[in-house]
Amino acid sequence: MPEPVLTVEHLTKSYPAGGRLLPVLFPRMKAPRFTALSDVSFSLMPGETLGVLGVNGAGKSTLLKLIAGVSGPTSGKVAVNGTVGALLELGAGFFPEYTGRENALLALRMAGMTAKEAKEALPEIQAFADIGAFFDRPVKTYSSGMFVRLAFSVATAKRPDLLLIDEALSVGDLFFQAKCITRMKEMLKAGTALVFVSHDMAAVKSVCRRCLLLNGGRMEAIGPTEEITERYFSLKIAAEQPAAAPKPEADKDFESRAGAGRLGDGRARFTAVFLENGRGERVDTLAFGEYYTLVMQVKVFSDLPEVVLGYHIQTGAGTDAVYCDTAIEGKNPKNWKAGETHEARFTFCARLGEGSHNVVAACSVPLDMEQGAAEFCDHVLHALQFTVLRRPEAKIYGLTSWPNEVTIT
Repeated sequence: MPEPVLTVEHLTKSYPAGGRLLPVLFPRMKAPRFTALSDVSFSLMPGETLGVLGVNGAGKSTLLKLIAGVSGPTSGKVAVNGTVGALLELGAGFFPEYTGRENALLALRMAGMTAKEAKEALPEIQAFADIGAFFDRPVKTYSSGMFVRLAFSVATAKRPDLLLIDEALSVGDLFFQAKCITRMKEMLKAGTALVFVSHDMAAVKSVCRRCLLLNGGRMEAIGPTEEITERYFSLKIAAEQPAAAPKPEADKDFESRAGAGRLGDGRARFTAVFLENGRGERVDTLAFGEYYTLVMQVKVFSDLPEVVLGYHIQTGAGTDAVYCDTAIEGKNPKNWKAGETHEARFTFCARLGEGSHNVVAACSVPLDMEQGAAEFCDHVLHALQFTVLRRPEAKIYGLTSWPNEVTIT
């Protein structure tokens, strides 16, 4: 039976909270300490992947530095069985005055290659990085994208037993990200184990079958990617805007998301918003070109003569990609009575660009449809989060793509 490539046992890292000067000035004073990582344990077998998720400050980069040996643990241990390739902080390990070629040679020699092996690896590194004449220019003249291209090319020039990728990869352009993910998958098939830190849920779900969720330096959860990404989204929303207390009659998961930035006079309120696939199963990961149904469940608290139900689909950056409502479709519900519950179902073909998306849900009473005037009963900024997977056939270069009748003569 093969041995683990990586074993992490009760790993903890803390720093002096007042900096390093305080104990020098006041040696008898017990300086407070900040714990960046606390009691983290897991292992990885050859070919296994682990995504590491968490909001900013959760301890993700600290964990990778400890595994890479850049920093030492306060307690616990890290055992690596084999070679390590690492892409950590942007530009880490590169000398600004050296050219890309010189930095690559130095990094390869430090990784254990002979001078002959390092020289033979340079053409492949130069080709994969694809930075043209900049390969022979000082890296202090590089853009952040060029740094990433060179760093990833060097880190993967020789297949390591363990590959560590931090969020720096997200700085690269989409073409290069696709190249990197393809190379990572090839290495996984050959037996490389991967620890992957990223805020790009599409990339994480594409590469990782298992994820670790960190929260305040502690292990919040470890398990299947789908389950852990859902918990990560809940933590992320709570960190950005604390959620309101759940309402007793409502879906608790929905209410925990909806509490942040919720508006409206309360004459009607959403009690649940979720996505279903064609088999009626709730999902949060969508495949391009497949049909899904956005389900909105509403409870009515006052008589309403006419209602408009609608939704925005936003990208992870908050840009509106799609908007639809019952007025556009000519299906505004009418004569809702207090005490009733209703369900609206919007079925659509998911022709969205890859990545994370947010759904804004709106319920309003129309005042002047021609001018777009309405009174909001409920307006939920974070009704639902989902991810659209990378399309294997061809990339979508916009926020969305609509179907076309194509004729070529």
